Amino acid sequence: MGAWQRPLAWRILLAALVLALFALRLSGPSNLEADAQDRNVGYVMDVVWEGHWLVQQDIRGRIMSKPPLHTWIAAAFAEIGGINRLTLALPSALAVLAMALLVLEVGRRRYGILAGGLAGFAVVMAPMTSKHIALVRTDALFALVVALGAFAAQRAWERGGGWIPFWFWAGLATLIKGPLGLVLAAMGLLAWFWERRRDAATPRPAGTHWAGVAVFLLLTLGWLVPALVS
Repeated sequence: MGAWQRPLAWRILLAALVLALFALRLSGPSNLEADAQDRNVGYVMDVVWEGHWLVQQDIRGRIMSKPPLHTWIAAAFAEIGGINRLTLALPSALAVLAMALLVLEVGRRRYGILAGGLAGFAVVMAPMTSKHIALVRTDALFALVVALGAFAAQRAWERGGGWIPFWFWAGLATLIKGPLGLVLAAMGLLAWFWERRRDAATPRPAGTHWAGVAVFLLLTLGWLVPALVS
């Protein structure tokens, strides 16, 4: 059990699992026409080949259905390594790995290294996660950024302030899949309503939000306004 009490051992295991699953998925037949991946592939092509960074169209000429942060990241990899299954799916693989490492770290700090490590392992091996590890879709990246926003909200609640990180991650989530990212990242704060019934001394989510809201608007409107006028 000695090695499994070390965070580094769990990090190596999780990275190896993600790499193995990613390689296994990529070694199989191409499925880019399934799960609406072709639309995301088209957006990346429009960025790399036509230079349309603000607003993209898919291969059928349909306007993008979601904000472009995932497309931007995939396009950055495609600019380096070309448009292929590896570069297109790399954002999802990295997002799954980051999610597993995030859960490991949060679990380690709150419940111990074994609980954190097993939770990270469960994230990687869950059927839905292992499927999305090589899909050209926004879901894995969106889940990661929403989780980062939720953990940032919990931290700000516990500390009585410091909301800028929450609004930052909520802004990035909005740039991936729209305002739903903000809603999902903030929903954990609803726990205050039932926690105060159990403990009247439960603190309210305190602190100022003005700077955080400014960051959120800068991120989201910084893309939306130029996109609307382009």
